[in-house]
Formats: sequence, C-alpha cells, structure tokens
Amino acid sequence: MVLQLEDKEGIVIDPCCGTGTIINQAYLLKEEYEFNQDEIINSIWASDKHSFPIQLSTLTLAKPNNIGKVLNIFRKDVIELATGQNVTFKDPNNGNDIVKIFPTIDYVVSNLPFIKSKEIEVLNPNITGIHNFIQEEADTTKSLSGKSDIFAYIPFYLHQLLSENGKIGLILSNA
Repeated sequence: MVLQLEDKEGIVIDPCCGTGTIINQAYLLKEEYEFNQDEIINSIWASDKHSFPIQLSTLTLAKPNNIGKVLNIFRKDVIELATGQNVTFKDPNNGNDIVKIFPTIDYVVSNLPFIKSKEIEVLNPNITGIHNFIQEEADTTKSLSGKSDIFAYIPFYLHQLLSENGKIGLILSNA
C-alpha cells in the first residue's frame, strides 16, 4: 500500500485508519528515507468516524521520538473531510487546543470499510449525496447503483481532497 507513495515528502492520509497499520507503514517509510520526526508527523494524517480506532492509531504511532508532539490523528467521517477546514487537536503537554488546517492530500492510502448497501442508510445516510458530484464531473445522468456497498462511494469523496497529481491507493473487499 505504501508503494503508492512515489514522492516520499507528500502528504498522506488514511481516512479510515482503524488500528493505524497503514499510516504506520507510511510513517516507517518516511523514517527509512531519513526525514526528521517533525517532517514525518506533519505529513501524515489519519482519521476515522469512530473514536476507538483513533485511540488505536494513536497508540500505534506513539513512538519515543513523538512524545509530547501533536499527531494528526482525529475523529471525522470520511465524507466530512474537506481541504482547508480547521481540525482541532489537543496538545499532549498542556491540554490546550491546537488548530491545524486540513491540507490538500497527495496520497490517500486506506483499507476501506465494508458496509452493505442495506446498512448504509442507517450508518451513513448522507453518503449517497455524492451522486451529484459524479454526474457533474462525468457529465452524465448515471450514478452508482443503490445496491453499492459503501466502498463504492468513498473514492469519489476522496478524489475531492487530492492535489493535482494526487493518488489514491485502496484495499477493497472482493464482495
């Protein structure tokens, strides 16, 4: 998955970070290329809709070199991410709020969740709002099937976060 990172200096996000395995690999790759800790921390981001995965990802990236530093791991649904929005973190040293601007992303790497179409309306009722974006961008009246799993919708949201030459690398269910 981290093979997706051609420019090791690029900004990376795993927007469905789960336990932090993928974003940790991006971290380790940047470390292998001898970026300093601040450069690495500032160039990797992770988010998830649920708080428990955020805690796990934070523990995964809690390395001795990062003690006292603000990690860009936060709770936000993937469809609510937007370039330029304020993201608030807690300073681990004093508990003060630190606001960072969510950047334009160079690389999205993620293992997307698998949620059946029947459950989407309950768990993520706004996700199908991407139909308008798809129709406008593709200049068509076609849209995704109402029977699509959630991972069919998410790449269209992620596309909106990318830099001009940004790339998306995803692990998808074979369902």
